[in-house]
Amino acid sequence: MKDIPDEIINTLEYNLLMDLKKTDLNKQDRKILLTDYMARHGLSMGEVARSLGIPKTTLYYWIETEKKKEQTAKYDLKNKKSSLLEELDLIKHKLLIYKDRIKDRKFKIDDRGRKILIEIKDLLIWISYNTAIIKEKC
Repeated sequence: MKDIPDEIINTLEYNLLMDLKKTDLNKQDRKILLTDYMARHGLSMGEVARSLGIPKTTLYYWIETEKKKEQTAKYDLKNKKSSLLEELDLIKHKLLIYKDRIKDRKFKIDDRGRKILIEIKDLLIWISYNTAIIKEKC
């Protein structure tokens, strides 16, 4: 890319931007292309929208909708993680309270597709182990 003159790169980039209106480019790729183009050339959304011949609201939608989707997905994952951890803590707490009453019972659990029967002490260990995995991965 170092050997290609800037004006050719700019022309190719501009032509790709003009094709945004015609093609079904991946929404994430379109957002990246537009934000990089605006940053590299120091252009505002209004200037880019005028040069593409599209309303500024369309350009805003293309860029901001993807940003909001990314933020929402991160927020949802964080909430699911928090909710799951709370449920595991509650189960563990209740098992500890009733431990003496249910010490002879075996519990059926689905451990990543394997159905197993375990005793309460092993169930408490299993819950602690899986809680640690969830905290580590998320």
